[in-house]
Amino acid sequence: MAGTIRTYQKCPRCGTAFGSSKGISGPIFCKSGCMTQPTKFFIRIQESNFYRDKAGGEIRDFGKALAIIGGMRDEIKREVFDPDAYRKQSKTTFKAFWGRFKKGYTDKIGTADKLNAVEKHFSTLDDFQMREIRAFHVADWWTDLKEKGLSPKYRNDILQWLQRFFREAEAESIIDLPIKKWPKPEAVPEPEVEDWLTVEEQLLVLDALSSYDRPIFDFLFLTGVRVNEACGLQRTDINREKGLIYIKSTVKRDGTLGIVKNKKRRPISITPDIQDCLKRAGRVAGLKSTFVFLNRWGRRYSDDYLRDRLGVVCLKELGRTVKLKNSSRHSLGMHLAAMGYTMEQIKEVLNQSTTRVTQHYVTLQDDRYRDVYSRTKPVPSKKGTAEND
Repeated sequence: MAGTIRTYQKCPRCGTAFGSSKGISGPIFCKSGCMTQPTKFFIRIQESNFYRDKAGGEIRDFGKALAIIGGMRDEIKREVFDPDAYRKQSKTTFKAFWGRFKKGYTDKIGTADKLNAVEKHFSTLDDFQMREIRAFHVADWWTDLKEKGLSPKYRNDILQWLQRFFREAEAESIIDLPIKKWPKPEAVPEPEVEDWLTVEEQLLVLDALSSYDRPIFDFLFLTGVRVNEACGLQRTDINREKGLIYIKSTVKRDGTLGIVKNKKRRPISITPDIQDCLKRAGRVAGLKSTFVFLNRWGRRYSDDYLRDRLGVVCLKELGRTVKLKNSSRHSLGMHLAAMGYTMEQIKEVLNQSTTRVTQHYVTLQDDRYRDVYSRTKPVPSKKGTAEND
C-alpha cells in the first residue's frame, strides 16, 4: 500500500520517537507504552513529504491524515495524482526560501554556480516547512550526506552554505528558533603526495599513449593545471602574439563551463614544448574546434576517461597505478621543489590557495637528513664548542 503517515514529534513523556502508520492499523501511539499520541503529522508518499492538505491546512490529527492519504492513493490509482496540488498553497517551504536565497547571489557568477551545484544535496529538506525544521532534521540530513561518498572538504562546504542560509532565515524571522546544535564540520586530512612521476617516467607514459591522447597528457605534465581546466581550455584562451595561455575556465560537475578555482585567471607562457603540444592537439582536434583538446571521437575530454586511461598505461609501463593529479600536478610541484623553487613560487605556479601541499613537496625533497638513514651516519657538530677542545 502506497505511502505512510508520519510525524517528527517525540513522546512528551519519555522522549521516544513516534513510529509511522500505513493507515490500516489505527492511530500512532508511543512505542514505549506511554499511550501518548502525536499532534502533528505529514504524509510520506512517492519519496516526497506532504505537510498540508489541498487547502493549505496543517495536518493536526490522525483522522485528517488518514483522509488525505486515502485521497492520494485514490488519485494515484486513477493516475491523476498531482503533488503540486498539495504544495501550491504553501510558500513557506525550504525549497521556496532557498530559491529566494539564491537570487541574492545572481550577480556573483562563481558563487551562483556553486549554489546551483550544492542545492541538489538539500533535496531531502525541500518539502519541509521552514518553521518545522529542528536540529535533529539537520542531523539526519548530515548523516545521509556523509554516505554519498563526497570528500570531507566538499561536505564541509555544503554544510557552511546551509548554515549561512539558516542564519539569513533567522535574521528575517522566518524560522521560530535557530538551529543551534549544528553538526560539527569534519576534520579534513592533511594532504599527502603518496606517489608521483619523475620526468623520465612521464616520458615513458607519453610514449605508451595513443597519438590522440598524448597532447592533453603532455599539457597536464608540462603545466600542472587541474584536469578540468585542461578539458575546458578553449582556443580563445590562447594569445599567440603575447605568447601566453590564460587558464580561466574549468568544466563543472554538471558538464558546463565555470570559473577556475580561486577565481584567479592565470597566464602560462607558451614554451617550445607547449607550442609543440598545441600543434599536435590542433592536428587531432582540427583548427575549427572550440576546445583545444578533443578526443578521438571529436568530443571534449572527461576527467573520468583521462583517469582511467592513465591508470591502464601506468600499470602496464610502470607496474603501478598513479592518480592523475599525482602524475601531473603534484609531480610538477615535486620537480620544482627539487630544482630549488620556493614554496611561494610553487604555490603561485600551481594556483594553490595555501602552502600546505607545497610544504609537503619541499619536505619530501629535503636532503638534509638523508644520511640519517644510512649505516654510516655523520656526526653533527656541536654549537658553542671551541675548535681546540
